Amino acid sequence: MPRGSPDWWRTNISGKSVYYPGQSFWYKQDGKTIGAGATDTIVSYTVPANHYLLVCIGMASSDAPVKCTTQINKDGTIIYETYFEVEYTFPISPESPLKVAAGETISLTATNEDTADNFFIGGLYGILIEGA
Repeated sequence: MPRGSPDWWRTNISGKSVYYPGQSFWYKQDGKTIGAGATDTIVSYTVPANHYLLVCIGMASSDAPVKCTTQINKDGTIIYETYFEVEYTFPISPESPLKVAAGETISLTATNEDTADNFFIGGLYGILIEGA
């Protein structure tokens, strides 16, 4: 080994999974064109039996700077609602996730407040856990 070099060598060590057995990364995202003045569901998911879902991130965006109202709904009840132009990330975090129980449905809807049809993208991301 050359003089002055450390007796170890920097290497790339693969990371450990942050998920325990029975946990898995989960996401649901989609995009669709929503007509002027119309409301539509962009993504929807019903949690399967014997599982629960921790939603950690929610986002929505549009293809143009248009006015939009968007909501995250849990079994038809509004959990988050906001008004945005172009892009928005909901204030959900891994430290305070939205828990969705088995059989409950989580969805993201958008209302196009523009006078023209526009394309919207929405996504929900989290951890699906076995053993509700």
